[in-house]
Amino acid sequence: MDEDIEAYNKLEKKLLEEHHGEIAIFCRGKLLAIAKDIKEAFKKANVPEGAEIFVKEILKPEEQAGLLFL
Repeated sequence: MDEDIEAYNKLEKKLLEEHHGEIAIFCRGKLLAIAKDIKEAFKKANVPEGAEIFVKEILKPEEQAGLLFL
């Protein structure tokens, strides 16, 4: 999972500019899919069975902090 978080961090600026509010799925340090909702993201990702994945809603840090209080 660390490699997935690192991959997200490297792409974060571009993802925020181009895909704000969408869902990204990473596996083994690679971006597998981006979609408007989680169901579509999983369809696109075609995740191998049993694979450890990292699912991230692409939001700015201040938006994420606000979600913690809901």
